[in-house]
Amino acid sequence: MSSIAFIIHGLCMGGAEKFTISLLNHMHQNGRNVFLIVLSDDLTLRNELHPDIPILKVLRKSKYDFSITKKITSILSQYEVNKVFCINTFSYFFIKVALINNNTIQVFLSLHSTSSSNLKNYLQNFLYFRFINRHDRIVFLCENQKRQMTRNYLIPKSIHYVINNGIDTQYYLPSSNTKFLKNEARGIFKLKDDESIILKVARIAPEKGHLDAIEALYILHDKYNEPAHLFLVGDGSIEYKNKIKKSINNKGLQYFVHFEGNRQDVRWYYQIADIFTLTSTNTETFSIAALEAMAYGLPCSITEIGGANEMIKPGVNGMLTTPRDPLSIADSWYTLLSTKPKKDIIREHVLNHFNKEAMLSKYDSILI
Repeated sequence: MSSIAFIIHGLCMGGAEKFTISLLNHMHQNGRNVFLIVLSDDLTLRNELHPDIPILKVLRKSKYDFSITKKITSILSQYEVNKVFCINTFSYFFIKVALINNNTIQVFLSLHSTSSSNLKNYLQNFLYFRFINRHDRIVFLCENQKRQMTRNYLIPKSIHYVINNGIDTQYYLPSSNTKFLKNEARGIFKLKDDESIILKVARIAPEKGHLDAIEALYILHDKYNEPAHLFLVGDGSIEYKNKIKKSINNKGLQYFVHFEGNRQDVRWYYQIADIFTLTSTNTETFSIAALEAMAYGLPCSITEIGGANEMIKPGVNGMLTTPRDPLSIADSWYTLLSTKPKKDIIREHVLNHFNKEAMLSKYDSILI
């Protein structure tokens, strides 16, 4: 029986990786023959993947070690693959090189970023997109991403789909003990009664805008006299974390910022938070973390990039802010903390528009 190969750089802690695991588990559960190829040693999220789904590591000696394409070709032949589902452009590029003389295997490209972080990254992606042909299928996460990437990268005409991310709304279900959990958290972190919690779940990297979040927190304290705490769930390079900590120290915010590191289960943080925020500058596309937060009724403050304005309905579930503008971010935090949008309406929005079952059904239809 033919099978579907999924290929990704690695299984680090991230939205694209969690999406991939969710889709693989679903297809395996439905009796499809699937397996995963990873191009690195990073298997942080391995335990979330069903143990019966094979993971095949194809390691490179350098970024563009094309010798691995022979191994990839051999794997695809061994598993009788008829479709390959690539997560982002780097894995797609290696698959296209491996299949340079093979038009019998259908290739899908699932895009989980929108803007390039720098000129080098843009040029690399521009090159990768030149390999697209009429047999390939491109899956965008939102309409904004499709418009922007098609324009910026001159993506050739091809069959494409737009499928929004979705989440398991039963897994991300508010507890009946929310009040107890909030009081427990206040005791653990020694929070005063008037001190709110702003939650940010994101990889600690420059493009995620953590320095803007620190500046916004300072403005929130100084301009609005709102003594909120900022909880940062996620991890990253020591160098960048040190820059963030230096900014925190310079602004006297040591007591108000909490580095919580990577957490495979973030639900406790969603339960204790008052609002959720993302302050990314250019790489966010359709945040799974934001959808998870909304499933708990958390109003979201998100920079208006990628599909943010397709996810956030001002006055219903949050506010959109200007990227790289800490004042805009701080204003939104204050507004959301002051107005306290209704949690049940926010959760209902996710149930109606971004549930996992609807998303997976759409992928089933294109991967028949």
